[in-house]
Amino acid sequence: MESLYLYLFAVVDVDLAFRRALATVARNGHLVSDWTVFCRYLDLDDVDIETIAYEHTGARERCQQSLIRWTKLATSSGQHLGVDVLLKVLRRCSSHKLAGQYHAYAR
Repeated sequence: MESLYLYLFAVVDVDLAFRRALATVARNGHLVSDWTVFCRYLDLDDVDIETIAYEHTGARERCQQSLIRWTKLATSSGQHLGVDVLLKVLRRCSSHKLAGQYHAYAR
């Protein structure tokens, strides 16, 4: 199993605020309990979601793996990843309270 924290700190070339935001999102009880719905807002497809569900046990681990998959897909396609991008995803999935915690980092 690839740890979200190891991946974020060793592999992904993103700023510290984004790393912290992703780590917090991966521990959020609401998003963890509805991790498949959250995956849809990350634009992961059915194959990605089914693979994550098959390979990993526990909702928290699945949520973490979903974030890893999302960052890999985005960085491999040259998309910018930052707190601002994560805020948009959180707002789309009605996690306004969590998004509000990171609004200051996006400026």
